[in-house]
Amino acid sequence: DVFHYKADFVADQTEELSWLPLVGEERGIELDVDLHMYVEPVTGRMIKYWDNATAYYYDLKTGERMHPWNKFSNEMVSASVHNQVEAAKDAKKAIMYERKIVPVALLVVALFFFFNAWFYRKVMTIKRLL
Repeated sequence: DVFHYKADFVADQTEELSWLPLVGEERGIELDVDLHMYVEPVTGRMIKYWDNATAYYYDLKTGERMHPWNKFSNEMVSASVHNQVEAAKDAKKAIMYERKIVPVALLVVALFFFFNAWFYRKVMTIKRLL
């Protein structure tokens, strides 16, 4: 099971792309981004990621978009997704071990000390009576 997170947002990239002609002086750049992320909930490990974006010029004075000038996307390749799934499985096993085995082991140790103290007390009481 994984959680699917989706975000649609606008990002202003004017400052980051100010080296382009007229950007920062007359034009700005906005991106419309469609982002998808799949996360394994126990470990918090990202399993898969992809996004699509369209970059637009806009007029710095009016804020009006002029035209799109770039479209791009990013996606994890199948081998990376497979590696992330395997790493998440291993991490999940370790977490489940910590959540189940460690508390049981601590309980066993605590019971051992409790019964050891109880037995010692009984032996000492019997020795005093003799």
